[in-house]
Amino acid sequence: MEIISKKLKIVSIKNFYHVNFLYRLKVDYIIEKNYKNRSKNGYVGGMNGDFNYKIINPNDKFFDKLYDRFLTYSKNIFGDFSVSSKNQTTCWCYRSIGENYILKYHDHKMTSTINGVYYYKLNQGDSISFLQDDEEFVYHPEQEEMLIFPNDLLHKPNKPTKDCYRYSINMEIKTNELSHQIFREI
Repeated sequence: MEIISKKLKIVSIKNFYHVNFLYRLKVDYIIEKNYKNRSKNGYVGGMNGDFNYKIINPNDKFFDKLYDRFLTYSKNIFGDFSVSSKNQTTCWCYRSIGENYILKYHDHKMTSTINGVYYYKLNQGDSISFLQDDEEFVYHPEQEEMLIFPNDLLHKPNKPTKDCYRYSINMEIKTNELSHQIFREI
């Protein structure tokens, strides 16, 4: 674990979840199948519906294990917080390629306390931007890296650097505590 910005309270975990080549083919298939079925899976409409969608796969436990690892790491980092009864263990995929992407700052204040972004597949040079007090912080994650940050931190994925798919898996934890209580030690 590494704190990449104490001011913004961003934690990085490199090599968070390794996926070997053969299993990656299976996970790629699941991600693309969910992309094609995104309107059936509960998210439609608007520009975000083209790029951000819920992952549903009852036949493989990859995303369940990924979320469980996110929750376990978060408890190890922040101590024993209490998970809200409103918490959902859903993983969402942000999918971009070439000119198909969205550049919009957003936060997760309404849906979470702790946010996680796992960089399942990205291109060298891809980045995410964070915004606080009119200051932008650009970070270049590595493949299989997890970033954990508070729900009120504005962020956006930046334009992909190549004409290859970029997949980031977004996860949230809703706690009974407030984010400033959870992240106070960072």
